[in-house]
Amino acid sequence: MKSNILTICLFVSLINIYLSSHVYGKEKKVLKIAVGLAIPPLVIPDEKNSNSGSGIEYDTVQEIFKLKNMEILPVYVPFGRVRALLKNHEVDGAMTVMDDGDYKGVYFSDSHLDVLNVVVTLRKNKLKISKISDLTKRTIVGFQDAKVYLGKEYASAVAKSKDYTELSDQYRQVKLLYSNRVESIVISEKIFLYYRKMIKTKEPEFANKYVLDQDIDVHRIFKTLNYTVGFTNQKIRNQFNNGLKQLKSSGQHTQIIDKYTK
Repeated sequence: MKSNILTICLFVSLINIYLSSHVYGKEKKVLKIAVGLAIPPLVIPDEKNSNSGSGIEYDTVQEIFKLKNMEILPVYVPFGRVRALLKNHEVDGAMTVMDDGDYKGVYFSDSHLDVLNVVVTLRKNKLKISKISDLTKRTIVGFQDAKVYLGKEYASAVAKSKDYTELSDQYRQVKLLYSNRVESIVISEKIFLYYRKMIKTKEPEFANKYVLDQDIDVHRIFKTLNYTVGFTNQKIRNQFNNGLKQLKSSGQHTQIIDKYTK
């Protein structure tokens, strides 16, 4: 009798497992995605869990795949390695890439991330900057390697500035602007908003003293960079594009950006 009961229980358990995986939902597909060690708030690696992360781009990609019953397994590497992993098909996909015609068997998504580098000044200083050449004769702090990324015209203009330096510490970059120790900073707009929000939280005394809510001017004199995700499988690329449309139409994409910048 006991043997029959155990057999029945085992049979019921197996039926439940089958139904869970085949009827109520298929097992999630896990995708290996190359992720560059980006500057916050685009990608923020989880220091306690190498299989996780956060940030505007990371959350966007993760939520899109959740809609398609997939998970991402991040492969964190320096930016220079991201392209190589994707080109060699060592991963299922890669974030923060562009189709420059140098890939074979790679399918690029619609743009999921736009990055706009800007010049930020305090409105009270009444600085007019409508083109790159207007940066001459200004004091400027750019992000690290800005002269490389922003091209020859920018490098030529800042060479004629009153004082020019570059910093890897963009938290400090924002503080230098608000403390009026520099006239202008060159920074990604999203990164600026992220660090301004962080300063308000971490250093309320500084935020009050230098009025971080004061009016600023954001001079959009550089081109917007539209990044995509590259995939080694066309079907997965198509699913991603469909999920991206869903994420945007639902308003969730905007909510992700606002989480880190407002």
